[in-house]
Amino acid sequence: MRGNNSKQSKTSNLRLVLNLITTARPISRVEIARRTELTKQTISNLTEELAGAGLIHETGIRREGVGKPSKMLDLNPEGAFTIGLRVKNNGVEAGLYNIAGDEIAVRQFPKPDQDPEALADTLAQIADACLQGAGAPRERVLGIGLVLPPPQSFSRDPRKAEQAGLMSDLHIQKVRRLLVEKTGFPVACENVAAAVSASEMLYGAARDLKSFVYIHLGDSLEAGIVFNRQLFGGYNGISGRLGHIIVDQRGEQCVCGSHGCLDLYASLGSLAKTLGRKIKRGQDWGEILADPEKHKAVLDDWFQQMSEPMRIGFNMIENLVNPQTVILGGDIPDWFIDQYIRRLRPFIPSVAQYGEREIPRFIRAPRMENMALRGAATLPVYSAISSEGTSAIEMDGVAKVTELQELVYA
Repeated sequence: MRGNNSKQSKTSNLRLVLNLITTARPISRVEIARRTELTKQTISNLTEELAGAGLIHETGIRREGVGKPSKMLDLNPEGAFTIGLRVKNNGVEAGLYNIAGDEIAVRQFPKPDQDPEALADTLAQIADACLQGAGAPRERVLGIGLVLPPPQSFSRDPRKAEQAGLMSDLHIQKVRRLLVEKTGFPVACENVAAAVSASEMLYGAARDLKSFVYIHLGDSLEAGIVFNRQLFGGYNGISGRLGHIIVDQRGEQCVCGSHGCLDLYASLGSLAKTLGRKIKRGQDWGEILADPEKHKAVLDDWFQQMSEPMRIGFNMIENLVNPQTVILGGDIPDWFIDQYIRRLRPFIPSVAQYGEREIPRFIRAPRMENMALRGAATLPVYSAISSEGTSAIEMDGVAKVTELQELVYA
């Protein structure tokens, strides 16, 4: 990562320095200057401004080679907060996190009304409850990260999706805009896979990766695509609908209107059907799969039927993107994800098998409590430090932008 020493680039340099401190913390000013190729004086000015805003602080000293020890910089956990909201089919997960990615408080709320106005009202009330419960000051909130159930219909008429009980992309955009107006906070909205990808980039197992694809195994298969440490949003900001890749044109019809989509074979939604509809949509998969012996025969049949379609889907990802690795995760036990990956071997040959490889082609995401919610709460931080700037943040409608928000989203 390189900075620019011109005065006009102060905003991008601030973002660059905050990015480095977030992903490489603790880190010295000397090391920041070396990595960014900015002058020591520029780094001193930038870190002084970030410290003055309360976003970073000094955390001790470390000797680096010859010379006097260096003062180390780290994120200030009390400097800024984010609110994560994840709307699921059976309720809402909400959490308050600090800028360092630490969980402060997590709460569960009942399933809300899906009407955009009513849903935005409910989410605004939940956001206020999160702040009041933890006593966090509103002026130190960077924004809200929002994850909604993915659209399953490609119809341009949102009424058709709503009649089928599904959210459309227009529905999601409306909820996002209304939430900005009702809370006064910037709102970043992504699918769950993109949100977890952001969290893994900044705080998790992908801190040293430049490119990867994260697949979230849920009722539908979603993908977060990261290239050069940037989330790929696609045209209109819509991407990652892995479950709607067609793997069998003669297959059954999917809710999206196409036939033979990957979701029909390899998603948890397809597993629910294989289990004979004994489970309700949105029911907690961790509880259902806690005892693998209970449904052993059915699970074995499902793993067998999902393996070839998913091998095709995985092969498409590798040949199109050729990432350093593909990561699989979800709200499910580790044994299930390990078995899922194991059933895909041997992988179909692809461009990924050439050259030296430091990590395997397909790995399981490290198990983490509330990983999807943490991902949602990471979105405002990602927007603040991303070189793409405010692409993931909705600012229109924010009545009063605080000094903190103005600094990170300028």
